[in-house]
Amino acid sequence: MAGRDRFARIAATGLFMRTPKDAQPQKTNGVENNFLDVRIWLLFFALLISAGVVGYAIARSTKTAAPSVTTATPAASTAASAVPWTLPNGDLLNTRVTQQTSISAATVSKLAVAWTMPLTASSIYGTFAANPVTSPDGTVYLQDLDSNVSAVDLQTGRVLWKRTYNSQDIGPNGVTYAGGKVYGATAKFAFALDARTGKEVWRNTKLVPKLRQKGGGELASGFGIDIQPQVANGMVYLSSAALLGGGFVYALDAATGRTRWSFDSVIDPIGEKIIGGGAWYPPAIGPDGTVYFGFGNMYQPASVALSRPGRRLYTDSTVALDGETGKLRWYYQAVPNDLHDWDMHLPPIYARADGRALIIGGGKMGYVYAMDAATGKLVWKTKVGLHNGHDDDGTLALQHKLELRFPLRVEPGIVGGVETPMAVADGVVYVPVANLASEWKTRNAGLGNANFAQGKGEMTALDLASGRVLWDTKLPQMPDGAATVANDLVFTTTFDGYVIAFKRKDGSIAWKQKLPAFTNAPIAIVGDTLITAASFPGGKGQTTEVIAFRLGAHGSITPTTTTGATTGGTANGATLFTQNCASCHTLAAAHATGSVGPNLDQLKPSKATVASKVTDGGGGMPAFGGRLSAAQINAIAAYVAQSAGR
Repeated sequence: MAGRDRFARIAATGLFMRTPKDAQPQKTNGVENNFLDVRIWLLFFALLISAGVVGYAIARSTKTAAPSVTTATPAASTAASAVPWTLPNGDLLNTRVTQQTSISAATVSKLAVAWTMPLTASSIYGTFAANPVTSPDGTVYLQDLDSNVSAVDLQTGRVLWKRTYNSQDIGPNGVTYAGGKVYGATAKFAFALDARTGKEVWRNTKLVPKLRQKGGGELASGFGIDIQPQVANGMVYLSSAALLGGGFVYALDAATGRTRWSFDSVIDPIGEKIIGGGAWYPPAIGPDGTVYFGFGNMYQPASVALSRPGRRLYTDSTVALDGETGKLRWYYQAVPNDLHDWDMHLPPIYARADGRALIIGGGKMGYVYAMDAATGKLVWKTKVGLHNGHDDDGTLALQHKLELRFPLRVEPGIVGGVETPMAVADGVVYVPVANLASEWKTRNAGLGNANFAQGKGEMTALDLASGRVLWDTKLPQMPDGAATVANDLVFTTTFDGYVIAFKRKDGSIAWKQKLPAFTNAPIAIVGDTLITAASFPGGKGQTTEVIAFRLGAHGSITPTTTTGATTGGTANGATLFTQNCASCHTLAAAHATGSVGPNLDQLKPSKATVASKVTDGGGGMPAFGGRLSAAQINAIAAYVAQSAGR
């Protein structure tokens, strides 16, 4: 058992803690203070961001409908000979390297639209955020943010079947192909589908404990299970996230769905009263079967971090678990006592440099870490993106040396740092960096506010062996579509709706294509085809759809006229409310039953109150002043004031 003095020494000298026996947190009296009452956390889930999911989009009630499936006869596909992208990050090591593609710097200019598929899901974070996967027979499998799964012919874009769940998710969700099955989850349960027909093979509904569902309306907003599963060695590895008391990692039997083992991501007594923990992205599977997960943060406000500091294990950590038993082998915590929403959530990458096996991790704290794969010992860490002096706040609070003044501006913010997955190829780490600060108005705020329109970004290349920066390319918006390697190129997508290819040798831009909407969607590349999505309808005239670009194709995209996140035009209050507010609030006139934010029928706010709240946010609600025009905000305010309670 580790005592108070040992924790103080570790906090002062380093963040690495090696063995499970050192992982027991100190007990703290008086945990049940007013802030930790779980009811308050209802306010903080209008803006939880997971790694890789940004933006605000069409939203609606999250009632789960009974699943249904529609099918079509598959067409013969010439894409079946290409090396498929069957797993979320391309392989079990999470490297995101495309195999045997003909897309390169010499050919990328010949990419054009082969086919598109409309996206109609509605979630607070857009329509689609998953990595597409493909099977050896040339079928693409997609899961939208209503948790619905589609099978599409890679060659033609024809929909072969669709499994309907209509269960809203915030993402990043998605499915995985393995052994003739498609594995995935809704916020409430995991499932396996027959890859050929879409018929459900099994379902496990016991993964989100009822007690932990009560911490903030998480299932109503898609919180619960928000991960693309990893499948290896007869197991399905996945996790819940952002639950009261922390999310659980699970290993399920791939054939039956039965739970083989679980691992609790939060063992801190104060953490049991707060929402946080769990994993948002799939683990890496090492050659010996070790499972490496990256864990999210704890949504504690500064008031708790300062008055009751603790490491909050295992939040903001990379953990190594025995693949057969779930036993903890080691962990490395990057941010103890996190009070800035700085997840270490990225999918860890297993790679080798100078004969040494490494685990590459990172997250919203804006650092990339290399850890020894066998022991978890830190090998190097590199700061990326913009920082404004708060990197050590958690550790200073542990030492009772932190003083903060509010309002507090922190960078990286809640959607800054390294938000979406990195890639590793040929001794180089490719890092998509988001630069966007957040502001906390009071010490009791669990989440800061961020204006997405102000975000900028970088694509950074690091030396795998040393962490040294090789090149860094600045971007006018956040790269929220991960990094994907294809020959001598590395791709990403940016929030303002571009697909970009960089030359790996120097970071120069080789190709750039505008999408018909903003996007937070990643990329899969199979043979001569690149698949991504215009996933977030951020302005008038934008169209959300999956898009397949192919070498030698002849289709094109009609550019959107919107140039920013703020849109103008005629404002319809009812429509705007449905698009932006209905998933979080109850308003009978709009048929909205959201339970994350206040019940507007009970509150009956004035027009001025609504306009102020929508514009500036606060209390966990995001500020829409940077996304909606003054006319749109005024229309929403007038509609709510006229409709609430009637």
